[in-house]
Amino acid sequence: MYSNYGKSLLYNITQGSLKNIVSHCGRADINDPLDKILKIYAFDDDNDAILITEDEKYIGYLSSKVLLDIVNEKNIVDAKDQNPLTGLSGNRIINEFVANAMESKDKVMMAYFDFDNFKPFNDYYGFRKGDRAITLFADILRSSIGFEECLIGHVGGDDFFLGWNLKEEDTFEKVYAIILEIVSKFSEDIKSFYCEQGLSSGYIMAKNREGALQKFPLMTVSAAVICHGFGYQHDFDDNELNEIFGVLKKTAKASFNHIACVDLGVIKN
Repeated sequence: MYSNYGKSLLYNITQGSLKNIVSHCGRADINDPLDKILKIYAFDDDNDAILITEDEKYIGYLSSKVLLDIVNEKNIVDAKDQNPLTGLSGNRIINEFVANAMESKDKVMMAYFDFDNFKPFNDYYGFRKGDRAITLFADILRSSIGFEECLIGHVGGDDFFLGWNLKEEDTFEKVYAIILEIVSKFSEDIKSFYCEQGLSSGYIMAKNREGALQKFPLMTVSAAVICHGFGYQHDFDDNELNEIFGVLKKTAKASFNHIACVDLGVIKN
């Protein structure tokens, strides 16, 4: 309960009783992420402020004006972090999500997407068509996601990120099906970007990293996925997590369906 003028009103005995001079107010812990605090505030239209506690003890409050100032500042910072080509969140927000996910006890899934044979495609058809391939995939991500608590990020170039904060009833199979749909749709839609000869032959001729001409299959996308909170709680530092994603990316590129997942330390193709 909260009132902007609580002390003054308490001294005003003409109000009759305490219940007439206070109103309901949301509460958040000082260690809660900003997005959670803002959701608590937005949940109730009658909220004038948010009470802030630490270890269940009151330590202060954030007024509606302060919260609006925080939102505006956050929007400015987020806008600076957005990828200019796709408008998706960049590395700062992605890194924050990953850090919070690994500390959380909730069910979380994270997926990194990486194009296969993007460089030869870009060299053969030009950077404008390469940019179109990148925006195509960004649009596929936006249209395929069925979770509210989801971050769609653009690491840079042809690397993308998806992060889900899942509900208890959400299953691995449900999210895996979405990832499979994303991978399959991109592999199908990107075919329209190829010339008739490349499409009919199933490859293009382009220079490899050594400068020699080589056949490159049509572009696809691979997904490296980490499940967190489905079994026991993992305790990985950043280096270990990056190593796991590195192994998964290589496994995904060699997999028949271009997806590799890990949970409880077991790689699944």
